[in-house]
Amino acid sequence: MISFADFSLAEFVWQNRFEWDAWVSHSEYAIDGSLLLEQSQKQAGQPIVLVSEQESFATYMALKAHASSSPTGFALTINDEVFNVVWLHQPQAITATPAIAYADQSPSTMFDVTLNFITI
Repeated sequence: MISFADFSLAEFVWQNRFEWDAWVSHSEYAIDGSLLLEQSQKQAGQPIVLVSEQESFATYMALKAHASSSPTGFALTINDEVFNVVWLHQPQAITATPAIAYADQSPSTMFDVTLNFITI
C-alpha cells in the first residue's frame, strides 16, 4: 500500500523502484597517471515515480492541489517503508490524460497518472 497525507493510493505502482543507485563516484587521473577515485553514499535525492493506469478526476484534482500547496517535506509510505519526500516539479509533479477530449466538460476519469517525488 502507498500512502501520504490523507491519500491511500491502492492502484499506484512504484515505477522506478530499482533504478536508483545509492552511491556516487568520481574518478580522474593525476598528473603522474595514477587513478584518483572518490566514492560516497548519497544522503538524499532518490527520485520516486508512482504511476496508475486510471484514477478518478476527484482524486487527480486532490493530488494536484496537494502538489501545489506542499512545498515542504512529508512522509510517503510504500509497503511499510517511510520516505521523507517533496514533490518534484521538474518537469511536473503530477501528470495525467483526461478520459474525454471535450473542451467544455470535466472528465470523470484520468488515465496514465504519474506522481513525481524526490527524497530529502
